[in-house]
Amino acid sequence: MKKVNYIWAILFAVCAGFVSCEKDEEIDPPTITVNLNGTDQTSITVVQGETVTYRIDIEAVGEIEKIDLKLKNGSNLSGFPITKDFTTKTKHQLTGTFPTSTTGKAEFILDVFDKKGNSTNRSIEVTVEASTNPNPTEISTFTNVEIKCNLGDGSAKSSAASADGTTFTPASATAAQQAKADFVFHRTANTGTIYAPSSVTATAGSSVFANWTTKRTTYFKAITTPAFENITADNIVASVGTEGLTATSVDVVNGTVVAFKTADNKVGVFKVTAISSGAGVAADFVKIDIKVVK
Repeated sequence: MKKVNYIWAILFAVCAGFVSCEKDEEIDPPTITVNLNGTDQTSITVVQGETVTYRIDIEAVGEIEKIDLKLKNGSNLSGFPITKDFTTKTKHQLTGTFPTSTTGKAEFILDVFDKKGNSTNRSIEVTVEASTNPNPTEISTFTNVEIKCNLGDGSAKSSAASADGTTFTPASATAAQQAKADFVFHRTANTGTIYAPSSVTATAGSSVFANWTTKRTTYFKAITTPAFENITADNIVASVGTEGLTATSVDVVNGTVVAFKTADNKVGVFKVTAISSGAGVAADFVKIDIKVVK
């Protein structure tokens, strides 16, 4: 009887080992979430020179052992593979940019391995197209353009043209000035706002534009990349095209960068370099640097 019990004990131990092994094998493989330029996606098409940023979130229940990122042809990207210094044992986030200096399609392969022998991979495709702008280096730049706060009597130089960086007073604006005005600035106690001439609110002094025969519509969108100082014409075209400009006013603070599209389909960006902290008085102003694709 003792011998039988002993045999059953051995069989039970062996079976328990099998169950344990089965449990190890059932651990889910790593998961990968790819985000390109702020959207969860694994492929993107951009214009040559446009920045492509990536954020990749990795999770591995079986603990991360290695992360590898390489071109499909087999060459590793700088800094890979990664085998230590993960965010935690089971999670890691990768951030960076993909090169877009040459046209064509580049395919990147991301492999993640865990300590249980599982692995997951993702293919990431970046397609770089040639610029549609025939003169990609031609940008008109106007610096230190000071736009005063729009006042009820229209006496301040609160209107500006992106075409040449000039400013003028709404009350005495000529027909030619009205036909090129893209920006109107107004300041309240809490907010500085740049409007399209067609969209100035009553609070911001719309009454002074009542007699204008032309009130142009400009569309705006605040952007964060690429850096204003290094922006190219291609970057500007891409920012306007991908951001989907629909707003006809934009709130600004010092350092805000804004992409815009004018009524005659000119595209550009401006950066706020200084702004007053007043509450809608004559001394209030905003200073901007403007870049416009010719």
